[in-house]
Amino acid sequence: METTTAVIEFRDQLDDRVSEREEGPDPERRLWAAVLLLAVDEWRSNNARTHREAEVFLFEGGKDFDTVCHGAGLDPSTLRTKLKRLRNGPLPETRQRLHYAA
Repeated sequence: METTTAVIEFRDQLDDRVSEREEGPDPERRLWAAVLLLAVDEWRSNNARTHREAEVFLFEGGKDFDTVCHGAGLDPSTLRTKLKRLRNGPLPETRQRLHYAA
C-alpha cells in the first residue's frame, strides 16, 4: 500500500511540475507530459504485460525516454532516478507485488 501511495504522489508531482513550467498553453509539452503520465499509470497497472512494457520504457527506454522527457521539459536522469527510488524503495513483499502484479 505504501508503494501505491508513493507512486500516486510521484505521478501527481510530475503532473504539477509540468503544469507549473508552462508559460501559457504549450500543446506539445502537454502531449509529451501525457505520454510520461500514461507510462507511469501503466507501470502501476495490474496487467503484467502492460506493467512490463511501461517498465521497459521508463527504465530501459534509452533515446525514446530521453526524447519524451525533453519534450515535456523534464530532465530524463532526474526523473529516472526518482522512479528507481520508487521501484526499489518499498519493503520486499510490496516490491514483489509491484513488479509481478497479475
